[in-house]
Amino acid sequence: MKAYRLPASLSNLHAMKSLLLTFVVASGLGCATAAGGHAPPPTTKPVLPLPSHVLGGSKIPVFPLTNFVVDEGTGWDSLLASRGEVQQRVDSILYAVARLRAPEVGWIKADVVRRAAEQAPGLLTSPDQIATSQLKTHALSTIPEPLRAQLRQLTGIAAGGRYALIPAGLRFTWDANNRRAVADFTIVLADVRLGAVSWSNTLRGFGATPWDAVALAVRVMFP
Repeated sequence: MKAYRLPASLSNLHAMKSLLLTFVVASGLGCATAAGGHAPPPTTKPVLPLPSHVLGGSKIPVFPLTNFVVDEGTGWDSLLASRGEVQQRVDSILYAVARLRAPEVGWIKADVVRRAAEQAPGLLTSPDQIATSQLKTHALSTIPEPLRAQLRQLTGIAAGGRYALIPAGLRFTWDANNRRAVADFTIVLADVRLGAVSWSNTLRGFGATPWDAVALAVRVMFP
């Protein structure tokens, strides 16, 4: 698959809209190399990384994870028993890796987005209660209402910008082919002004713990 090169300037709104809608990525699973070993050959198209180089200087909130699934056979049931703890740890990992791999972007913690909603009780929906799982569909280009309005309002209050990084879904499952537990993490970059999905992918990570697997999956997202 040929890499898609973004133009140096994104100042023209019409051109950017066309670009963003073209940039929606079909589902793909990222494979990375573990310390002391080699990742298996990818079974799908290579991951098209997040175009963080054109997001430099932008303030982008990292929304909280609202849902995850644990399949049988991972061996991680006890580690993933507390939903609240899992969601907080995943939020922290996503934010930390984003800051490390793309420091040119002004990433904003999920807690800041939560506080933004708390400042307008009854007017803004908590980011923990919005249906971000709707964004798991990779073919989706237009964000449906009321999710579109909720993302636009929360992003505007928390960051004042046009983009949001959203964990749309997380599944811990057993990879029978390679005989190991993995994390399949669906992450979306949304343009909340256009109400469009700018980038989307499902990324696969693995490791000794679910947290290692999530961290590796997130690292696959960056060039």
